[in-house]
Amino acid sequence: MSHGMLDESQCWRVSGVRTAKNFFRALSILVPDATHMFLEGSPDPDIETVLTDAADEADYAAPVGTIWSWPAKNRRFSVRASPELFARLSEASSNHAEPEICDHVHLYRDQEALVQWFDAFLEPLLVSKSVARERVQQFASAIGATLSEACAVKRQFGGPVRRLLRGGTTLSDTEHAVLCSLVNTLPPDLRTIVTTQFNSYNLVQREIDSRALNFYRFKNGSPAFTDDLPQLHMKTEESPLIRATLSVEGEPEPLHAVLAAVRGRVFCVSFSRAPSGAARSVRILETEQSWRSSIVVGPSVGRVE
Repeated sequence: MSHGMLDESQCWRVSGVRTAKNFFRALSILVPDATHMFLEGSPDPDIETVLTDAADEADYAAPVGTIWSWPAKNRRFSVRASPELFARLSEASSNHAEPEICDHVHLYRDQEALVQWFDAFLEPLLVSKSVARERVQQFASAIGATLSEACAVKRQFGGPVRRLLRGGTTLSDTEHAVLCSLVNTLPPDLRTIVTTQFNSYNLVQREIDSRALNFYRFKNGSPAFTDDLPQLHMKTEESPLIRATLSVEGEPEPLHAVLAAVRGRVFCVSFSRAPSGAARSVRILETEQSWRSSIVVGPSVGRVE
């Protein structure tokens, strides 16, 4: 029986986990009550020995991360989770690069997903909000990682045909991380509206200097905007919603970003320089809640009649 996946909007997001040794060393802090761990990849024989010793009789029940590989080296392991196993994996990992450990790893308490990590040691890992924030923060601090709210804003907007015909793009790791950080700083009323609008859009275009992203919704071949969705109640036609200064892992200078709205809909995120494309951990240093001067929140927020 296949277990379920985590809903990213109901997760903690931990960025900057780069070494298997530190990850497994601190895993008992994060999920001391985990019962099962599922790993997928092409482990070195040393790692495979450790996993075989902890193997259980259950089928691989986590979401599959790699559908096909060449040569056909990808394997899946179902093991009993325990502090002893985590300690052995941490010790064994000291002698191996992360791709020699696993590509994907997931932890469960019986059939309840606790940790979901596709592209392990590259992408952020997701932790269920059934795990207390204090525990997740303790884990992140122990390994030098960054904890944030997972973002409910999707990453891909529309299919490849629409992107090809209309000059669309997909968000880079850093662009998506910055966008999520901006959205997560908004107050709940605004965040709900902005997230709903973003998730209805099916096209994003990157400006030629790569310093801005503009978002659109098309229906029947024409821009549809958001007339059938909750909208921002704006005092002016255009307004920044949030301005932020962010620290981007691996970059010496801070990045400045602005999320802006036009005529009741979130429309654009702009940057002080072109964001890097590679996976990066992003942390907000300072924010300015620009919406306060031009957006009405509370009972007046809703559909525009």
